[in-house]
Amino acid sequence: MVSLEGRTLLRPKEVAIRLFGDFGDTNRKRIYRWIETGMIKAFKDSRIYFIPKSEIERIEKQLNPVQSGMDRESLVRYHEAELMKALKL
Repeated sequence: MVSLEGRTLLRPKEVAIRLFGDFGDTNRKRIYRWIETGMIKAFKDSRIYFIPKSEIERIEKQLNPVQSGMDRESLVRYHEAELMKALKL
C-alpha cells in the first residue's frame, strides 16, 4: 500500500487479492475492466493505477453476499451486467 496525502491507495493486484483472493488472469482483467469502465475510481501515475481504499470498501459492501443472499461470484457477474447496461456496451 502507498500513502499519499493522508489517503491510502492500493494497486490493482492488491485490490484483486483483497476482493477475490488471487490475482489470476480473470481477476486481473476484471479489475482493469472495472477501472476502464469507471466502476472503480482510480488514479494513474505514468503506467501504474492506484485505487483509493474507500473505493474498495464501497465495492466490498456491494459484493457482500450476506446482505444480498447471493454467492459472491453471482454478485460480481450481476454488478458487471448492470454496469454494462448502464453504459450500453
